[in-house]
Amino acid sequence: MPGQHISRAFNRLRQRADTSSKPVADLFTYINDQWIERSLWSPEEWSVYRQPVRTNNDTEGYHRALNNKAGCGKLAFYVLIPLLHQEAKMVDYTVNLVAQEIIVRIRRQIYKSMDQDIFSLWDLYDEHELRAEEFLEQVGEIYGRIVK
Repeated sequence: MPGQHISRAFNRLRQRADTSSKPVADLFTYINDQWIERSLWSPEEWSVYRQPVRTNNDTEGYHRALNNKAGCGKLAFYVLIPLLHQEAKMVDYTVNLVAQEIIVRIRRQIYKSMDQDIFSLWDLYDEHELRAEEFLEQVGEIYGRIVK
């Protein structure tokens, strides 16, 4: 959700939550202390509103792609070195292709579909057809489908 809505929505969720459970109370305290009140950045600065879903960082994605090229993980050193050498030869070429926007980040279809669903929810939220609670609940359902 937009950064300027985060603190208010967080406080409403905290008021509605059963914080008699220590783990729930601890979670709200952590989020408040680390992200809402004492963060070096305001919610407006760390909000991911209208940004595509990121479930892996770039290093993990690269590692996965390298394992796929190798056909497996846990490679022996003498097998890994030629593979890394081949990758190194491609760096300049790949940088140029990315700079020219000929290639872009490769994403699996499931995450592209998630983005479409979430962008539709953002549209409804921006048009005031969804309240913050409804928006967050539906986003949670979308993420829940991926975890299953």
